[in-house]
Amino acid sequence: MFQKLLLGKFIGVLPLLLGVRGLPTWSQTGDYVLGSAFKQITQGHTIAQISKNLTVKDLEKFALTIKKQRSLAQETTQKMLKVLESEGLSRQRFREIAQGKSNTGVPIENFSNEDLEKFENVFPEVKKIAQEDLLKQRELVKSQGFTIREFNEIATKVQNNPSLQREVLKLIKN
Repeated sequence: MFQKLLLGKFIGVLPLLLGVRGLPTWSQTGDYVLGSAFKQITQGHTIAQISKNLTVKDLEKFALTIKKQRSLAQETTQKMLKVLESEGLSRQRFREIAQGKSNTGVPIENFSNEDLEKFENVFPEVKKIAQEDLLKQRELVKSQGFTIREFNEIATKVQNNPSLQREVLKLIKN
């Protein structure tokens, strides 16, 4: 619920084009990990109980970062959709072929050679756009005064705590 309200369809654009949902996190080594495996024992605690290091200012900066990330992700989604449209490939078809190629979805033989060719034509550009977005997202996090680890820790705490979620949503709307 929080992910849908807060992040909508904008964060982690390439995975979303592929049909994956989740709050993005980045490891210190630079691996992009989409996660819904954020199960920590923070539910039911107040903001002060969760972390002595988590301040209202941290939450404000976090909310501002999320707001800016949403804007970046919207731009990225539009760029990707333009690339798909230029080749005459729908978002749904792109997703289906990508899932088929990853052996988790529909078998490749279910697609026409024309659709597969369109996919092969757009995938490098879509991947490039996604990589550029990832770099921009990381730079945004850093420009807001967070390390990737700090941002991920706050994201995890917010993800697992309804009162923090409400607070961040309020901050985003302001």
